[in-house]
Amino acid sequence: MDPAYRTTVFEVPVAPPLDEFWIVTAYNPHGRPQDPEANRAADEALRQRLERTGHPLWRITGRSPDDTHREPGWAVGDEETAHELARRHRQVALYQVRNDRLLLLATGASREQAEDLGSWSDHRADRAHNLA
Repeated sequence: MDPAYRTTVFEVPVAPPLDEFWIVTAYNPHGRPQDPEANRAADEALRQRLERTGHPLWRITGRSPDDTHREPGWAVGDEETAHELARRHRQVALYQVRNDRLLLLATGASREQAEDLGSWSDHRADRAHNLA
């Protein structure tokens, strides 16, 4: 898995009112860069799927600490749905936030296989220190 996943910081306009949620994006399937229009279309398809399932929409954008790369994504409050959406959108990984911990999971991996990246608060763009 790309080491950049471990240093991602997140822009969270409105924090989900949940103790546990997953962050899923549709950008860059299989970890391969796509053109901006394809990424926007994939993100819109993901948003529509979330909307159809009745999940509230909470935008969370993951980005590099230096802001040279960014991927808008969505907070998902249900583990099964998050993994299904990550698989459907051919994502390499997704994040889980649980009790102020940020966990990195390969798509389809179990909780036991998650990598603890530290405090969720420390990975928030408005609070992040140099994580690189």
